[in-house]
Amino acid sequence: MSLWPLKFIVLVFFSIILSYLLVMYTVRLQKLPGGVSLRYKIIVIRHGKKVSSQKFKEVLGYYNKDSNIIKVKMDSLYHWLGKGAILSTPVYKLLGNIIKL
Repeated sequence: MSLWPLKFIVLVFFSIILSYLLVMYTVRLQKLPGGVSLRYKIIVIRHGKKVSSQKFKEVLGYYNKDSNIIKVKMDSLYHWLGKGAILSTPVYKLLGNIIKL
């Protein structure tokens, strides 16, 4: 009897556990809680695994679509980028000219 199915199951199990433990954070745009306005979005840091959740770690800034005002706490942004956070595509397009990655 071969042991490869058991080795495969153990490998998959440990890869799932390891991917959960290696926390990936994402800097992304999010609507204001409560659906206050569609014009304003906040820039937040959020756990990458919790896609449907509205919970976030920290508010890094905000973006106003009408007047194109972007306000970001740059020290916090660089702190989270140093921890391995990644920028979502919309945030990268917004902040691409401001920060040099």
